[in-house]
Amino acid sequence: QGAEAFAYTVWFQSQTEDSKSLLKPPPTTIEKEINDYKNTDNFKLLKNRTKSDRIKTASRFLQYCKGHGVELFEELTPDFCESFLSGCGAKAKTFNTYKGDLLKVFENTAKRVSGKNPFADIPNKSISRGESASNPYMRWTDEQIETILNAIADSNIEDRDEWLKACHIAMFSGFRYEDLALLNYENITDREDR
Repeated sequence: QGAEAFAYTVWFQSQTEDSKSLLKPPPTTIEKEINDYKNTDNFKLLKNRTKSDRIKTASRFLQYCKGHGVELFEELTPDFCESFLSGCGAKAKTFNTYKGDLLKVFENTAKRVSGKNPFADIPNKSISRGESASNPYMRWTDEQIETILNAIADSNIEDRDEWLKACHIAMFSGFRYEDLALLNYENITDREDR
């Protein structure tokens, strides 16, 4: 009866948030967690380019860890992780991109193992865009737009009419190239049809 009561107490405590310190999960390696991340649904839904970039970042981090004798996820500290990020290049954008990638890679691990992602406390680097950073982008004038459209119309590029239509849509809607590439004819309606 004592064992049964103890088992119930452990089960009850495992249902609460405070129990994480009571029942520690077994240590897990950084390499295993990276490999497990590749099998998550969130990873599988990413675009191929994003998958490739994220795995390159994770592989680079893994090599850094091995080079410093760090194998277990529990050994990672924000200072160690920031040292890695700082050594990835001089650009603040690279620092922030790598940090964002590794936050995602270890997101589930942190929830399951420690409750804290070592990359979460590292502040992003501010990105300076020069003196004109505060100036708003200037709108194209009608003459500039006409020059662009005329250049396309006068060119001998393949599917010239399609390019002209795409440019018209982009200029009037603000769509990016990727948005235009994914646009289907059925998605376009007249204002009266809305």
